[in-house]
Amino acid sequence: MEDDAEMKRIAIRNMFTAYAAKQVELSKQYDTNRKKRCKIFLQRLRYQLKRNGEQHQKEWSEILREQLLDSVPTRKFWKLNRSDQWYRNMFESEEDNADQLFEHFRLDRATYDILVEALNPDMAPHPLLVSQSCSTEKKVAVAIYKLINGSDYASVGEQFGVHKATVKNCLFQFCKAMVKHFMDAEIALPTADEALEISSAFEEKCDLPMVIGALGLLHIPITPSGSEAKNYLNSKKWSSLTLQAVVDHNHLFRHITCGHIGCTEESAVLADSGLYQHFENTEMPAQMINGNPVQGYIVTEPTYPLLPWLIHGYTPLNNALTTEEQTFNDHLAKAKAAVDQGFTRLRARFGILQRKIDIDINFVPQILLTCCILHNILEKRKIKFDDEWIEQMTAADQKYPQPDGSIVTNYTTSVEGETVRDQLKDHIQSKYMLFRSIDYSQVILRSASSIKQMYKVALVSSMSVKQFRREYGALLDDLTREQTELCERFESLRRRRHIIFYKRLRYKIKCKLERHREEWIEMLRKTLHENVPSQTVGRPVRDDSWYRSRFLDGDDATLLATIRMDRRTYLYLVDVVRGDSTPQSQEILAPRETVTVEKRCAIGLYKMASGESFSQLGARFGVHKLTAANSFYRFCSTIVTRLRRNVIRLPAEQEALKLAVRFEKNTGLPRVMGLIGMMHFPIANAPNNSYINGDGWASMILQAVIDHSGLIRFATSNHAGSKDAYTVLEESEVNNHFNHSELPTEFYIGPDDQAAVKPFLIGGREYPLLPHLITRYPAPESREELLFNKHLDAALGAFDVTMRRLMARWNILRRRMDFDPLTVPRTIVCCCILHNILERRSIPFEMHWITRDRYDIQPTVKPPERVVAQPDAEVIRDWAKRRLVIRLSKDEAKKAPYRTAQQRIYLRKTSSRGYRSPGS
Repeated sequence: MEDDAEMKRIAIRNMFTAYAAKQVELSKQYDTNRKKRCKIFLQRLRYQLKRNGEQHQKEWSEILREQLLDSVPTRKFWKLNRSDQWYRNMFESEEDNADQLFEHFRLDRATYDILVEALNPDMAPHPLLVSQSCSTEKKVAVAIYKLINGSDYASVGEQFGVHKATVKNCLFQFCKAMVKHFMDAEIALPTADEALEISSAFEEKCDLPMVIGALGLLHIPITPSGSEAKNYLNSKKWSSLTLQAVVDHNHLFRHITCGHIGCTEESAVLADSGLYQHFENTEMPAQMINGNPVQGYIVTEPTYPLLPWLIHGYTPLNNALTTEEQTFNDHLAKAKAAVDQGFTRLRARFGILQRKIDIDINFVPQILLTCCILHNILEKRKIKFDDEWIEQMTAADQKYPQPDGSIVTNYTTSVEGETVRDQLKDHIQSKYMLFRSIDYSQVILRSASSIKQMYKVALVSSMSVKQFRREYGALLDDLTREQTELCERFESLRRRRHIIFYKRLRYKIKCKLERHREEWIEMLRKTLHENVPSQTVGRPVRDDSWYRSRFLDGDDATLLATIRMDRRTYLYLVDVVRGDSTPQSQEILAPRETVTVEKRCAIGLYKMASGESFSQLGARFGVHKLTAANSFYRFCSTIVTRLRRNVIRLPAEQEALKLAVRFEKNTGLPRVMGLIGMMHFPIANAPNNSYINGDGWASMILQAVIDHSGLIRFATSNHAGSKDAYTVLEESEVNNHFNHSELPTEFYIGPDDQAAVKPFLIGGREYPLLPHLITRYPAPESREELLFNKHLDAALGAFDVTMRRLMARWNILRRRMDFDPLTVPRTIVCCCILHNILERRSIPFEMHWITRDRYDIQPTVKPPERVVAQPDAEVIRDWAKRRLVIRLSKDEAKKAPYRTAQQRIYLRKTSSRGYRSPGS
């Protein structure tokens, strides 16, 4: 049987080798004939590759099913067959369907190919999941169609032959990749040279100098949850998020601020944006106007404040506007129309912005950023904009009218802003005084320069639009006809560019060939495992010299500064982790990298000690960031699974009695076996609002029991930050331990009753009073109760000291843990386990590790709202108070009596004579 299996593997390997040789031969043949660029040859080659791939896939599927897969247990998946013929006809057909592509996607094929090529590194499917995943081309098409059409997920899925969940994943991946790759390049405030160019274009349009942009605010309809809907209502009583943008003369977005709720004022949105910092720290170009320098500025509505770099028109607050002020407002309105036109073109192009966005509110800003980036790309590439799209927005404008902002009249107006506005008003008044005396009937338009002059004259004249069209409409129609002929000629020339077609075809064949080869290599490795030599595709060479210098060649001092422990403890943890023998290379989602046990342990320890991101860990240890994340998760899981029961456990029976004796010796409080308390640790990716604590930041709660030596005896950390101490205590195992364990009992007989006192815990005022959990007196009425509260608070200080040492050792607890919230509790418990190991081994603790951080301040502690009367607990607390008073009185009696200086001199003399006086 073994010989048959070996012969079978050899035969299969020979067949695959023959296929690979044939593919190499075809590739060489393609390379030799590449320069000929013959359309017939390329079509034949593409058909031959397609037929060869289909025949090969069918043949080897039958061979694998008959010879190999029947003997290997496999898992079968059921998949619904969906038709994607519409997508194939649109993007994979050889016919020229540019008109259909523009109709459904509102872009051309060249722009689509640029987006696919740029986003392919982030959106390409995993090599092992190619058959079950969508290609990058299809993901980009699905996302753009969703943004353009605005239909629901199910309708888009039926159009492309995919499930609605796949449509959602494609949209989310596309938006994140677009923001990552194009945000900084496509949306940026103008530089000094660009500002001069933009100001010149605005001056030709509105005759105002040094205008570098127009600022406006747009409300986007959304669908918030029922409990939060009222917080998103704007002044028009519909839920929305705001989009603030600076637009230049070409309708390009230069700065974006989005994500504020609909009721937010314009001045508040402006304060949260980065425009203040930009114009305060950047020196903009200036121009002398009437003897005074005026720097570049932005025009906007009166709803915004008046600043030297932010100018709006005059408002009739108390008196009517003068003729000069009204003229200035008219010119300013022509410049400000750029932002209105930019918003109109944006909403007309992307139908998802015309209706309520039924997506997670936290992801809506990513949608808005993606639409603005695509808008800039299409505008820069001069993609055609159809005016019919604006007419289709009529229903949306009627259903969701834009709110009218309130005019700002208070503290936001500055004297410098008023000075700049007055200078611009005087400039307009002095420049266009002559045009009021011109007889417009004598103006003759014969060239483009005369049209430009006529346009300037029409801006300041009282001529109506109908009169202007009646007198000069024929000439403008002739110019429009000439422009249309030029555009049609350019379009015909563009279609004849066969070189672009051949480049696209060559690139597509190359991508399919490489993808086909990688797919079969992965299939061979997955099926035959170690019997077939594997091939590493595209693995970069990484440098791990930092890891070698500190963990392999470094001494104990270097390890102590790096991972807070010596080499002996590090090797002990390596031996513990070595028991997890699952090879990392067999995990499907892990990179093709093999990490040793020593390096995996070092990655986990350094991640907890430093709190660095996985990208930084990968750079230090010479691995991919996914490998670093996988190593850290496996390290924490192994430590918690193997060491939690032995290192962290509540004391039982005689051990509890010993702890109580040591606590009484240190603090004076009897029968105390430990301290209980809570600690909040910050997290980043909170699933919902239940993780927001009382101070307004997301956190996970660690409830721990500490003994007299600073060791953690109990730890649970799977509680959201909004829970109180009473709920956390009920959900933990502390109550069950004290109710079912047989702890030693001491009987106390009081004046009226008796009670059996077991070792108990002490906690802060956030905990309830229970027989096994004693807290302070809420309203002390006697000196003994005040003394008991003082000693209890002093004992609880050890809990804060232990938590501070824990956070100082492991900086990951002080930073916002930015990985899956389900793995955060395991990470916190792993830090507690390592803390106990280091404390028992007496590893040195450096005081400079303790630093101040914003998350060191814990949320405000509140007493429990659900107070349960516990008479037995009150009896035990009174007994502990009396024991404390008796112990303190005995300690006071042991002290030497107080004597004056004369008595001490007399005693010294009498003791030398050998006798004492009766009074001494």
